[in-house]
Amino acid sequence: MYEIIKTVINEWDPVSLLESNPEVYEPQIAVIFKFIEKCNNCAAKKLAGELDKVFSKDYEGVYVSNPDACAKAAQRILEMLIARWNKPKN
Repeated sequence: MYEIIKTVINEWDPVSLLESNPEVYEPQIAVIFKFIEKCNNCAAKKLAGELDKVFSKDYEGVYVSNPDACAKAAQRILEMLIARWNKPKN
């Protein structure tokens, strides 16, 4: 699950810092990971709100809130997680 979150967050690169530091979002990814672990029936809207909250708090003055980007990232995370969980086991 962690790698899925990391992939999506890094593809999004919400503060455009990934190029200068490949590990820049590790603290935020860890917070989002814990949020998803605790979230029952986590809807994309709820996850998008958490993404916005985490990046707004940690990158105040640098991060520009973008509800559409948060919604897309949240939807992608959830879709990838669902695909992984529904993957047939051999």
